[in-house]
Amino acid sequence: KAFDRLSSLAVRRAVRQDPSLRQMWDLSNRVLPELADHYATVHIKEEETLLRLRLLVCAQALFVKKVIARLKGQGQQVSSWVDVGDSDGAARLLFLAGADPGDAIKTLGVNLEKEAIALIRSKGLEAEHMNAMDLHKKGIGCDLVSVFETLEHMPDPIGFLESMQEVVGERLLISVPLIVRSRVGLRYLTKKWEPSKKPAYSNNHMFELSPADWEKLFQHSGWAIDEEWKVRQYPRSGLLKSVMQAAWRKIAFEGYWFVSLKKDKTFSNQFMKG
Repeated sequence: KAFDRLSSLAVRRAVRQDPSLRQMWDLSNRVLPELADHYATVHIKEEETLLRLRLLVCAQALFVKKVIARLKGQGQQVSSWVDVGDSDGAARLLFLAGADPGDAIKTLGVNLEKEAIALIRSKGLEAEHMNAMDLHKKGIGCDLVSVFETLEHMPDPIGFLESMQEVVGERLLISVPLIVRSRVGLRYLTKKWEPSKKPAYSNNHMFELSPADWEKLFQHSGWAIDEEWKVRQYPRSGLLKSVMQAAWRKIAFEGYWFVSLKKDKTFSNQFMKG
């Protein structure tokens, strides 16, 4: 209980420090009063976990809003958004609730799990059951594609990033766990894994990379960072971090790294693939 209280305090403090995030947080409490069933196959009971999840959903919706506002300021129009790995449509619902009145953006959620698709559709949102690696094969094209907390689950992130060249019209938006040192995930191969739990892509990270290493993969795949944002769910310094850091590292990440990518083959064209 002491851990939950201190961790929840840290998350709420992180929200208060960013006025835009605080505004989205307040909106989320009206639009998304309950997030316990955010994942169709897992019911979340812990209040501390729910607070961290709300922070993530708010950050996702806010980042999409920021990118669209920036593109509009440059004279570009955004009319479509595909969310790859969409769990329950929460980020899309929140974004649409806070969108500018003049925005008319068509959205689509994509997920490999049929349970997630049913959950999204039950909320009146469009969703397609498909593998993210097949998007370019379906002839799907849109202005924005978001891949929030999903790229690290993919066995072939480079192949996916390259395939998105055919799908994305304006920007590819990605968020990954904020990691200091790159590592291989695959927790099912460790002693911490629950033996009764069946390992799958959805509950295992393939690669957990640092921002510097992710950027190398982006450049290698024909993308350049147009905008980035580090969302920290725990403080970077102070007494609270000193007391809680060891515990936090066992249950979660320091935060999330958001990037907006634009097509740029400056580096990828130098690589001989033959």
